Amino acid sequence: MTRSVGFFALGVALVTTAFAGEPSLATKGRQNKPVQANVTGAVRKAELAFTHFETPAKGFRIADDFYLPIALVEAFGWSASVQNGEAKVIIDQSLYMTTLKEVNGQACLSVRDLVAEAGAIAAWTPGFDRLEVAAALKNVRVSKGTVSFSSTLPLKTSVTTLTSPSRVVLDIVGARMGPNTKLDLESSARVSQFKPNTVRVVLETTFVPDLSKATSDDSPKKDFSFDFTPPQVVPEQTVPSETGTTPVPTPSAGPLKTIGIGVDIENANTTLLSIKLPAAHLKKPAQFAKKGPDAFELFIPQSNLQLSPDDKFESEFVAGVNVRSEKGGTFLTFQLTRAMGVELWTSPVGLQIQLVRPTQGGSLAGKIVVIDAGHGGSDSGCRHGALCEKHLTLPMAKFAAAELSAEGATVLMTRREDTYPSLDARCELANKNKADFFISIHINSPGRGRASPSGSQTYYHKKNAIGKLLAECVHRELLRYGKLPDLGYRSDSTLYSSGLKVLRDTKAAAILIECGFITHPTDRAKMQTKEFQQGVGKAIVQGLKTFLGQ
Repeated sequence: MTRSVGFFALGVALVTTAFAGEPSLATKGRQNKPVQANVTGAVRKAELAFTHFETPAKGFRIADDFYLPIALVEAFGWSASVQNGEAKVIIDQSLYMTTLKEVNGQACLSVRDLVAEAGAIAAWTPGFDRLEVAAALKNVRVSKGTVSFSSTLPLKTSVTTLTSPSRVVLDIVGARMGPNTKLDLESSARVSQFKPNTVRVVLETTFVPDLSKATSDDSPKKDFSFDFTPPQVVPEQTVPSETGTTPVPTPSAGPLKTIGIGVDIENANTTLLSIKLPAAHLKKPAQFAKKGPDAFELFIPQSNLQLSPDDKFESEFVAGVNVRSEKGGTFLTFQLTRAMGVELWTSPVGLQIQLVRPTQGGSLAGKIVVIDAGHGGSDSGCRHGALCEKHLTLPMAKFAAAELSAEGATVLMTRREDTYPSLDARCELANKNKADFFISIHINSPGRGRASPSGSQTYYHKKNAIGKLLAECVHRELLRYGKLPDLGYRSDSTLYSSGLKVLRDTKAAAILIECGFITHPTDRAKMQTKEFQQGVGKAIVQGLKTFLGQ
């Protein structure tokens, strides 16, 4: 492929690319369309979000089309040239033709038909000048220990695990399902359009699979396959005992190795631990699972480890560490003295664990808690028939306020009637009163035309360790009282890159609860009962108590 410079269209000089060997590329699209004159009519600034690319490109909206400055096409890995008044664009090694126009003094490509020909799905975000373009997902298959998919354009993937129950979560970023998407799923798997540009596959498992095979290559792919079959178990070997009858197990993870745990830093708010671990035992990443607000577990695959008998590991905030080796690796279970946030990373000496403690502690009595009943007034929230989200969040908020008041907390409600305080006003109420906690209560919906899941979710802001701990504490209680499926607690950056405004702009420890789905018949029926609504209040109280170390 060679590059050259120089053509003039409408008196505007543009840098172009001339492609050698074009006949070998798949050529699609419209032919022999001239460069058009300056665009007339309403021109608005807009942005283009393309598949898995995190940063949108700036351009222009005219009616329902998006015009991308030709100078910006490389932001999405495209290449472009102009010949005889036509734009030639290469997307994923295929050549397409599109019109070229001058918009606000810039030579621009017409995008909507272009991406449609490339096999993508484009839609304007309602109420915003933002064109979301996602690759069409051709198929998703979960069968005999393998999950796979194929799509029209390369996509990013993210594979993680969840516990209680054990699940594998595959996020296909940049994809959208359509009527032609073929699903071939085992009963243990489900697929949903998790976000406008992300398809989520959830697989129930009875073990923690090795994710290294799925995460070792994070390059975008049109075809993806991940094997999550259980690890091969080495049969137990025996040697004769003195009586010749007692079987002696031979560990499958190699000879026993000794590790040490040290306290690098410990102060009122943070404890930093180091696990000194031979590098050979970190060839596969350690797997982390929170067993509760005050306990967590590390699994180090293909290892056979024990603590040093001379280790004088002591921490005021770690009650104990249990080490057990099983076939396949070693488990380290940490019991903490109270609820704490936990972060884990690798270092040259092994593993580092940071324990983060809330600045708040003690009793709920005297704490200031803002309870935010989502939506209200002119903003009904999500709906099902005549039932609106705002009709469900207000009684839940009132029950929560009553339960907190009974514990001696000072409760401020963002609304007590069917009114609509702005999002700014809700945050300002918490900030002006120096609230300790901000709890926003909402009801979920998957969006129009999508199948409805069932379950409860809780959000915290971005990577805030304290917000994450608060979400964990309250979410576990919400599951206990609400008895709906567990959809997890997660960062609000999984919804929007900047997070949710009420969590972003509130200075207090803040979370947003999605109690259930108004579109799911079981969730909807439960959420209308007094028992469930009171349960939300009790869950908030008990979750805050756990967070405070009570």
